[in-house]
Amino acid sequence: MRYFFALLLCLPIGASAQLTSLTVPSVGVTRVDTPVSFSTARFDAPMVAGDATGSIRLAVENGTLSLADVQGLSFDAGDGMNDSELVFSGTAQDVNTALDGLVFTPDAGFAGRANITLSGDGHSATWFVAVNRPIDATEARNTI
Repeated sequence: MRYFFALLLCLPIGASAQLTSLTVPSVGVTRVDTPVSFSTARFDAPMVAGDATGSIRLAVENGTLSLADVQGLSFDAGDGMNDSELVFSGTAQDVNTALDGLVFTPDAGFAGRANITLSGDGHSATWFVAVNRPIDATEARNTI
């Protein structure tokens, strides 16, 4: 019985508070020069589970990202507005509040696939945003 209590004393307190998972949307879609947002209201907000022991990194190619809220966050890179890379720390609640309403703005004139990556504490998740050009009906008709 003594050994059991000694073992319990050796377990790290708060181990369940570490970042355990990242959830990201499967895909996003927008048009050239049109921002798109991700939110819990549309069931596509990126989210973290647990408090990260290190920093959270959010990066995008072919555009910029703006967080919905920056209260409670401490930034090592970016400031939360129109950044291609953000490195920040905060509680899981503050991070999820910031991500709920995340806005991706494609680079001017860009059409194609943009990659957004959320990472922290050895976890990483990427989702894609299809940035589509408007359809030219006459050209489409002629092609068919």
